[in-house]
Amino acid sequence: MMNEETNDFDLLLESIQSKITDDFAGIGLVLYDDLEHLSHLQMNDYELPVKGWDQIENVLLEISTNDHPCHDGFHAISTEGTLTHVSLYLAPTIEDSEKDDSAYGSRFYTAKFAAKTPGIIKSAVISKDYGIRLWAPDNG
Repeated sequence: MMNEETNDFDLLLESIQSKITDDFAGIGLVLYDDLEHLSHLQMNDYELPVKGWDQIENVLLEISTNDHPCHDGFHAISTEGTLTHVSLYLAPTIEDSEKDDSAYGSRFYTAKFAAKTPGIIKSAVISKDYGIRLWAPDNG
């Protein structure tokens, strides 16, 4: 089941990437089985949970535009394939000081370090500028 969900997560990223529009604000996502070890704060409310990968994709595309109040932060999807949180401020532990020489921003580094947190299966960002970046605990 877990392998199927991670594959669905990867397909979700590719599908969203193929549908971004000019007003796409970027997106940060975590796939998790436990959020207990990842410090987070819900910044905006949204009617949740959202079940099913197609429905999750529709919601994420809707809220990831510059004019939507929930576009900021990260969105969390459980390994059961349910969108459980939107617009999260994440504060992962920084366990190393490795910095890329590129000009990536806060969302990029938050996803990179979040992937090293127990309970996080994968984390990802999608940007109009650099596309999909995906991390898992074994490739962080």
